[in-house]
Amino acid sequence: MAVARQQALAITVLFYAGTQHAFTQSQLPLQSPSSSSTPSHSKSTNLSQLSETAPAPTPDSAGELEVLKQLGWQQAYSPNGYAINAPLPSNCSLTTWQSLHSLTALTNLTLTGSLPPLPDSWGSPGSFPSLQAIDLSCAELNGTLPRSWGSALSFPGLRTLNLSNTGMSGSLPPNWGQEGAFPALLQLHLGGSSSRVSRLSRTLPPEWGSPTAFPVLALLWINYCNISGSLPLSWGSNSAFPALTTLSLLELPLQGTLPTAWGGQTAFPSLLDLQLGVADNPVGYVHVGVSLSGSLPAAWGSNGSFPVLEHLTIANVPPGPGLSGSLPPEWGSPVAFQRLKELLIENGQGGISGTLPACWADVGSFPALTVLGIQSGTKMSGSLPPEWGSPTAFQQLQYLYVVDCP
Repeated sequence: MAVARQQALAITVLFYAGTQHAFTQSQLPLQSPSSSSTPSHSKSTNLSQLSETAPAPTPDSAGELEVLKQLGWQQAYSPNGYAINAPLPSNCSLTTWQSLHSLTALTNLTLTGSLPPLPDSWGSPGSFPSLQAIDLSCAELNGTLPRSWGSALSFPGLRTLNLSNTGMSGSLPPNWGQEGAFPALLQLHLGGSSSRVSRLSRTLPPEWGSPTAFPVLALLWINYCNISGSLPLSWGSNSAFPALTTLSLLELPLQGTLPTAWGGQTAFPSLLDLQLGVADNPVGYVHVGVSLSGSLPAAWGSNGSFPVLEHLTIANVPPGPGLSGSLPPEWGSPVAFQRLKELLIENGQGGISGTLPACWADVGSFPALTVLGIQSGTKMSGSLPPEWGSPTAFQQLQYLYVVDCP
């Protein structure tokens, strides 16, 4: 059914009945981990392109060069900063592996191949004073995330930590959220992918939402792993994640309700992209049981909630009851979601009921919205509200998907 009005941008309105999948997140691509970029002031090193002559050693660099020599990496060295992007040699001893923390001029560490467990020594005070990026996402890595890496004096300049797509197991260390830990970290990638689900497990640490945790973290990506439990209330507390712009928690067997506190006036002041539930995966992928339940919090539509949010995805594929209640009229308030561009709500076999809120089309509601997708889970009723076709409704809307799946 096409909305009968003239607009500069065409609106596509699609209704489906009995469709297996209501809509996908193709309008909101999952932000996948990217390889760490090499700082502009450092010497970027692909070991196949090294020059034949290494810099002359100085007393201060002799120890660092000795470690690099044991790995065949000595030609990478520059006292002004250098990057390593290479497989770990198969003859690397455990002692040498642990001693990498003494590479004082190293700025970027990207390793591939089979790696030993991450050493506690890498988190000791004074380790890696120049390191800005660690990317092990193309490596085979067992073991657990070291608690020592969350000590107050660890990794003073680290900006990117990518440990996704490895074979790591265990829990997320609560002390990574203690005061002084990761003071410069901008991006944290954990978990797996559609082709390899991570063995990380247990729960999301409430401690990561403390006022002093991750003071400049902009991207938190925890996807495709066995972390369960509920969404921590503390993550939406005052002063939690002050710089976070992207929070992606997809393909986790989460349970419980969407926290009302996450819509508080002081919660997530910088958040642009919030992704909860299931991802848009290849055909044949078996989703984990995402069992978010309860209603969509009306408080998320309060004045001051999610002040800069642009993308919101809540996609549920539950073995349990799923989301219930109705679409909150409060979300259509003229003071709610002022910058929201894409809103996708998928509820699998859950119980969102009622009708499409006419007030979502009020003057001033969703002023920036370009994509609206709703899968009701068979319990919604009624038709498209006439108000949704008003010339003053959804001024920026380009795509509207309303789907009812049995």
